Amino acid sequence: MFKLFDTVWSIIFLRSVSPKLFKCISFLGFVNLGFSFICNYQIYLYLVSGLTSVLALICLAIIPNTNGAKDENNAKLFRLLHSISVILTMIILALNISLIFILNIN
Repeated sequence: MFKLFDTVWSIIFLRSVSPKLFKCISFLGFVNLGFSFICNYQIYLYLVSGLTSVLALICLAIIPNTNGAKDENNAKLFRLLHSISVILTMIILALNISLIFILNIN
């Protein structure tokens, strides 16, 4: 992102999009969890839906601290929080992709 666009514009864009992205992911996870209960799907779908929502909320919660660390040039804290956010996002992605292979919905 920073290689394609101006650094200032990229920061503004990411700070605007990231909270919305994690809110959307969390909302969709909760909706999926609700449908899972209504339709009585496999336990794995409950787990993935619940984890998707919780992990997205964690990512959302650490955004202000991540932004603050970047603004204060606290590279160590920024790296830690950003790494946590990236790892949790990758876990969300992997869990949801796994649904394609694990659930046998006819």
